[in-house]
Amino acid sequence: MNNKRNVPLIISVIVAFCVGLLLGIGLINHIQKNSTKVNIVGLRLAATQFLSQGKLDEATLAIMNLIVAEPDNYTGYLLLGDIYLKQNSPALAKLTYQKALARLKNGKDSTFFSLSANQKKLQQCVINAKIQGQQLDDILIMNNCVNQLEKQA
Repeated sequence: MNNKRNVPLIISVIVAFCVGLLLGIGLINHIQKNSTKVNIVGLRLAATQFLSQGKLDEATLAIMNLIVAEPDNYTGYLLLGDIYLKQNSPALAKLTYQKALARLKNGKDSTFFSLSANQKKLQQCVINAKIQGQQLDDILIMNNCVNQLEKQA
C-alpha cells in the first residue's frame, strides 16, 4: 500500500528533475552564446590595442582567432590587412583588404552593430583607398572619403 502512495511523489520528482534539466540546458546555451559574443568583442579590442602598440605577433593571433570566430566579418580582414602593410607586404595587404570589402559588400557581416548605408559607403571607400595603396593615416583616409561622399551627395 505504501508504494502506491509514493507513485505520485516519484512522478513529481521525475517531472521536476526533467524540467530542471531542460531549463539548465537552455541556460547553458544562453551563457555559451553570450560568452561567444563577449569573446569576439574582447578579440577585437585586443587586436586593435596590440596593433596600436606595434605588437604585430599578438595582434595577428587575436585577429586570426577573430576571423575563425566570425568568418563573415569584414573587420578581422581589415585589421589583418593593416598588419600586412606594417610588415611591408602590400600585395598580401591588398588581397586581405579585398576580402574585407567583399564581406562588407555582400552584407553577411555579423557585427553587433549594423552599419547604416552611409557608414557602409564610408567603410567601402576606406577599404578601396587601402587596396589602391594609399599610404595615408587612417584618419586622413577617412577624411578624404567623407569629402568624396559629400561631393557625391
